[in-house]
Amino acid sequence: MKPLTLGHDFARPELLEQALTHASYTHEHGAPHNETLEFLGDGILNACTAALLFERFPEADQGELTRLRSTLVNTKHLATLGRRLDLGPLLRVSKGEHQTGGRDRDAMLEDAVEALIGAVFVDAGFDACLQVMRVLLREDLQHLRQLGAERRRNIRNPRSALQELTQGHWKLTPQYEDLDPEGTAPDVVFHAQVRVGERIMGKGSGSKKKEAYKAAASQAIKRVRREVEPPSEASEE
Repeated sequence: MKPLTLGHDFARPELLEQALTHASYTHEHGAPHNETLEFLGDGILNACTAALLFERFPEADQGELTRLRSTLVNTKHLATLGRRLDLGPLLRVSKGEHQTGGRDRDAMLEDAVEALIGAVFVDAGFDACLQVMRVLLREDLQHLRQLGAERRRNIRNPRSALQELTQGHWKLTPQYEDLDPEGTAPDVVFHAQVRVGERIMGKGSGSKKKEAYKAAASQAIKRVRREVEPPSEASEE
């Protein structure tokens, strides 16, 4: 078997072999398959990811931590981890699965990653799993940290953030336009919209014109990002 760069040396190598054995192979050859390890690993992986996020983002609330975890444990991202580990060639599958490209299917790679974590847990316990996941998710946690810092900058100064986005992607400067206010002093509500080129990208309201502009910019940032940035593989469930 080709070496696996998982960062864990198995005291019981048979656990690693089982983790990489698909049920289709078992049907042909009778070897133990990885489904029970996958079941175990699913829970352990979620717990490890939660612990790492809690450690890395102490300022985040429960809702944000839940959203961050969902970006790291969905099928597509776990399959990405499987490809990082080059698991496909290591998987033991049936001839039929091999011939139809099963080794590179997202679902099979996801199951293999979960089974590996389950195998590490049985072999050496939770701390070993945590260390493996710390290494596997290092790039992703750093990326999420950078995104978090960027979101905080956007919240503090959305007009500057929007201008950086639109100039960087389209070489256009946002133009803010006042809309008809509502109410009378001192309870006036100001409304504004922001236009990029010929398109209205956001609208907002506030007790001051500056607040209305900021709200419009915040809305526009979300729309611009949807248009110019491809969906993150980690954000799909």
